[in-house]
Amino acid sequence: MDIIENTYKFDFNDFSIHIYIVGGKNGDGEGILVLFMDGDKVIRSISMDCCKANVRGVECNLLNSLLDHYNVKKIDCFVWTHPHDDHSNGLDELIEKYHRKNSIAVIPKQIYGTENDIVNMKPMSKNVLKKFNSRFKKKNLKSIDCQCQEKRCVYSFYLEDIISGNIKSIKLYCLTPMDFLLDDKRRSSRKLSDSLLNDISLSLILDVDGYCYFFGGDAPDKTLKEVDINASTELENGKSPAEILTEATGGEGFDLTGCTPEEIRYTISHETPVIAMLSVDHAVLVIGYTDAKYAYLDPADGERHSATPDEMNGLVSGSGNVFIGYVK
Repeated sequence: MDIIENTYKFDFNDFSIHIYIVGGKNGDGEGILVLFMDGDKVIRSISMDCCKANVRGVECNLLNSLLDHYNVKKIDCFVWTHPHDDHSNGLDELIEKYHRKNSIAVIPKQIYGTENDIVNMKPMSKNVLKKFNSRFKKKNLKSIDCQCQEKRCVYSFYLEDIISGNIKSIKLYCLTPMDFLLDDKRRSSRKLSDSLLNDISLSLILDVDGYCYFFGGDAPDKTLKEVDINASTELENGKSPAEILTEATGGEGFDLTGCTPEEIRYTISHETPVIAMLSVDHAVLVIGYTDAKYAYLDPADGERHSATPDEMNGLVSGSGNVFIGYVK
């Protein structure tokens, strides 16, 4: 894998990931901080929401305290899952202190401050939104439309081991499967009540070289159910793999039959998973790769699996190397 830009090189023996989930009690709200460490040095950081709590009679910004403890000077990626006060309290302070010119932000489009908004924002959320708009360049402010079954990579970088040369990919995906709710509100021209703001909450998947961590914001359980793609059932109903992927992604499926697993890497590297047919009635979704392995989801058991290049060649040979990709 020839990756030069956005790569941090160091000894993997010194690598660690620290995930802090703070708040959650007595109405304090919740904030999440993910720190990627080279020894005791923070090399990348991701924050999700923010909250304050009363500590010994003093109101404390919990994420700010953690960032100070690790001597962090910059947050690389800010995520605001939804505009409830308990997930917004102190977020404007974090932006003011830790934003830098190449920091990025991820927020739901439905609170972007346009006439099409379906949210009545409270003063705290309005102030946070104002801070996002004033501090971030347009290209670095990712306004995520809540489209059903969308999974979008919003932030990524790579780590390279200076000893072995191995490369690990770090990718943050945003899930926004709430279109069924939003369409009803758009048709009625009614604002979303405060009690339903959780239904537009962004959810996140942090993919660390094939190992995934799910962060739900305040999204309801139906978030995960809506993004499930049961390819086996769809195949039994007579749909082709290309039709399945087209409907699931909102793009246009195209046939990659005859390609080798190595040749489909280009498509996967552009954040577009590929359907691989293992047999006439068994499809899996190839979602990532490294030099040493491929990662794929198998609807037959709902689990994530990995395979070496030789193993992947063997898996797809029975179908004649049938692959289906898509473009948006």
